[in-house]
Amino acid sequence: MILKRLEAEFLRQIRRYVKPNMTLIAAVSGGSDSICMLTLLKRFSKTLSCSIVAAHLNHGLRQEADAEEEFVRQFCKERKIPLEIRHSDIKNLSREKKISEELCGRQERYAFFEEIREKYQADWIVTAHHRDDQTETVLMHLIRGCGLDGLSGMQECSGRLLRPLLPYSKDDLLAYLNAQNIPFVTDQSNYSDRYFRNKIRLQLIPLLEEMNPNISETISESAKLFSEDSAFLLKYAEEKFRNAYTPDGLLKSVLQNEPLSIRRRILQLFYRQCAHTAQNLSAKQINAMLALKKSGQKTDLPGGYCCWCDYHTLTIQKQEVRKAFFYPLSENMPCRILESGKTVLLRRAKPADTFRFFLKNTDHLAIRSRKNGDCFYPAGMTGKKKLSDFLSDEKIPCRERDAIPILVQNNDIIAVIGLRQDRRFLENNQNETKNEEYTLEISEEKC
Repeated sequence: MILKRLEAEFLRQIRRYVKPNMTLIAAVSGGSDSICMLTLLKRFSKTLSCSIVAAHLNHGLRQEADAEEEFVRQFCKERKIPLEIRHSDIKNLSREKKISEELCGRQERYAFFEEIREKYQADWIVTAHHRDDQTETVLMHLIRGCGLDGLSGMQECSGRLLRPLLPYSKDDLLAYLNAQNIPFVTDQSNYSDRYFRNKIRLQLIPLLEEMNPNISETISESAKLFSEDSAFLLKYAEEKFRNAYTPDGLLKSVLQNEPLSIRRRILQLFYRQCAHTAQNLSAKQINAMLALKKSGQKTDLPGGYCCWCDYHTLTIQKQEVRKAFFYPLSENMPCRILESGKTVLLRRAKPADTFRFFLKNTDHLAIRSRKNGDCFYPAGMTGKKKLSDFLSDEKIPCRERDAIPILVQNNDIIAVIGLRQDRRFLENNQNETKNEEYTLEISEEKC
């Protein structure tokens, strides 16, 4: 009875996603879950008119790893299922990355599966996560701290990942395999409390089952409800994100008009778009972004990114350490500004030139980046002004200020190039020596 019921439900389930002529990458460890999944996929491959390729990653963490690889190899050979295998030194790799073996193994597995998917131009990566895995995942998220998305657990369909066994318990899968005498290997590390997930499986869940024998089914059903609510909020947030996102950044005015739960989701979408990742930010990182109120404030984000608060927008960019630059200038000698990709030429001014200034001589002329304490006398204004205050008044984003070229003679600013000239150099001063009129010719590099 278990055979017919599970097979019928599995076929009905997977037909929602798998269409004729699709190629599926089946993630196979050799354990009962993945062997059950592979058996079902093979059983219905002709019915579904799809192709199957198995993928196995040997983590090299246990003595049994090579034997498990050989089991998977023979299992697929007997059933004429194409198989891709890769070896990975998770122990050393996790040390290099300074992350846990558990996380490192997960990252390596999915990177491998995605590579194989691309190799075969496959439509789905199919994993054997089941209802008990869902229970463990939701509890892990809850213990570590999460929102509605974390309580939603895993989805049957997520990107290129397909999890057709989510409705079934571990006992369902074992009963199916035992009914057909299908062999599988047992991963002894599943019984070690070394890993966080195992502690939940071996210690926490048995306690919860004392209070509710159907705890796995209860949590799984709750996760579905959370998922439905989360999907609605995400769809709403995506619409608001499209309204708030511009090439210059995320409009703070649109963001501030939304409830906090929607703002959090908009910021998640914003980070994913800018960082080109599916990774979620932590609640702490989202809160740090929400706290950005004044122009110039910033917070670090994963992947070397930084979120800046400007006057009207939030922007996310790769962090760049800008070095101070200084380029001496001589008359009629082209000077290339590496930081801006521009070439400048100091020459005598002509009547048609709009950018003109007077100099006694061309000694100690240079183009440099701004420095602490810079002040000048902006044209069109009275008095002296700090350069930092001027840039703030002009609403120049803080992240762009170190790249602005400043034309100076000794310590006197002649012009903040592209923004404002110093009025002291706009007139021919009444001195015994007549000043000469100059211009700075600026040209962009051509690709």
